[in-house]
Amino acid sequence: IFFFIGNRYTCMQKLREIDRLQQRLRDIRFEALSISSELTGNSRQSQVELLIEEQGIELEGAKTPPYELYK
Repeated sequence: IFFFIGNRYTCMQKLREIDRLQQRLRDIRFEALSISSELTGNSRQSQVELLIEEQGIELEGAKTPPYELYK
């Protein structure tokens, strides 16, 4: 009978651990999504140009599109 009580107790501990880890996984996924969204917003050309202008860096965007050199 002690075996069944111990087994049940261990099972309950494992279930609580699984719930805790699943919640942590959801939180980390949400955080990763937020960071990815923020990075996408910050890497837009208009945002980069605004940051360069705010910091007083003397850079200009290219007036002509880039082209490829062939061998």
